[in-house]
Amino acid sequence: MSVKVVDMHDNFKCACGNTSFGSGFFPCDNEGNYVEPDSDWIGYYKCEACGQIYSPVENERSNGDTKK
Repeated sequence: MSVKVVDMHDNFKCACGNTSFGSGFFPCDNEGNYVEPDSDWIGYYKCEACGQIYSPVENERSNGDTKK
């Protein structure tokens, strides 16, 4: 599954309909493996409902990481 760059906010909704108040989103790497949100974390989130990986647009601007 590819990484989608989006403007994530408190009421962000995944294409599958999941929200942070539903199944939620969890920190992951660019392959969808769960990670701890520590200093090595790049900022990706995985939708717990469908597995889609998201990268907040702010992360792409600040670190230039565009791995897909």
